[in-house]
Amino acid sequence: MNSWYIPFIRHYQRATPALVPGEGDQQIRYFPVEGGSIRGCISRTEEKSARRPMIFLSGWGTSPELFRDVFTVIHGKCDYYYLETREKASSSLEPGAKMDMDQFARDVADAMEQLGFGRASKRDYVILGTSWGAAVLAHGLARGYLNPPTAVLFDPMPRLWIKPWIRKLLVPLFPVWFWNALKGIGRRIALAGMKEATQRARAEAVIKSADLAKWKAAVRSIGDYDALDIISAIPGQGLPRRFDDFEVRLGD
Repeated sequence: MNSWYIPFIRHYQRATPALVPGEGDQQIRYFPVEGGSIRGCISRTEEKSARRPMIFLSGWGTSPELFRDVFTVIHGKCDYYYLETREKASSSLEPGAKMDMDQFARDVADAMEQLGFGRASKRDYVILGTSWGAAVLAHGLARGYLNPPTAVLFDPMPRLWIKPWIRKLLVPLFPVWFWNALKGIGRRIALAGMKEATQRARAEAVIKSADLAKWKAAVRSIGDYDALDIISAIPGQGLPRRFDDFEVRLGD
């Protein structure tokens, strides 16, 4: 089992296209899932590569812009895929669509099946989740929806960042227009005095990807999930000593 270390580089001059909708030679694709569709970005090498394909699952509120440096490093060297979860503005959901943890994991499994990386697939690949994406990946592994040769969980979100009493008592009371108003205020605060172009573009991309109506529905549906409990339920996987970065080893 190979260990993967993904280099995060602040400055990299190689002129390769960023994995951002509307830019470069990447393909933007929408994957049908229960109750709607989720967005994915695909980049395949022109020539057959011996390197394993990589699949990235984004964090809560993360946009492709935040993965730009990683994609720049691996672009043209291997096939790679970026999947967004359903709380993003990019998803298209029916009214009342499920927003629970199980559905998030099923979405990923459905998209991977459509890409040819389903449970029955014999392909060798690496799937990497960051933050919220790592928690969703852990849930999919624990429930048996996903069966990758290698899974990397990078800084998994251990639980929702909102206090339980706020989630249970206050979140249901506020209408969507209130959350949208907060988004506007938050944007002005976050971008105030931010002059560096790359940093500002990334911050704006994160804010733009936020759909607060979906966030509200997800927060209410997900409830008191605990990623440590989820990870301990993965077959053959004990609790990690450090809960910030580790690799799930399957079949060792």
